[in-house]
Amino acid sequence: MDNEEILGGELTDEENKAVDDAAGKIRNDVMTPDGVWKCELSKPITHNGIEYSELTFNFGKLTGADAVNIEDELSAKGKPVFMNEAANSSYLILMAARACEEHISSDAFKRMSIVDFNRIKNKARLFLLGVAV
Repeated sequence: MDNEEILGGELTDEENKAVDDAAGKIRNDVMTPDGVWKCELSKPITHNGIEYSELTFNFGKLTGADAVNIEDELSAKGKPVFMNEAANSSYLILMAARACEEHISSDAFKRMSIVDFNRIKNKARLFLLGVAV
């Protein structure tokens, strides 16, 4: 089935390319079973003078000690620590910062586009819940 059949109408070459590019990005947006995921940012960020257009996350390297340290860090900042970490944005971003192979701080995530921020936060949530997608 081609794009025109799926979308119910004739598409220009440019529209077909946009649909194919979007589908390719979705197919490539997969976390490996060991928790590694590459995130192509929709808008590059600069952290410590280095520009990043892609970040690699290795959620599989995180341990229970990381979970305890994240909770301690949130408590030290006076932020609430919920019983359900998967619902806590601050917890998820600290988790993503620890998993990030480029070693950027959690503050860098706050400067990202909301689209990239939410994609990363949701990948951390899915990994935490045991859904490596």
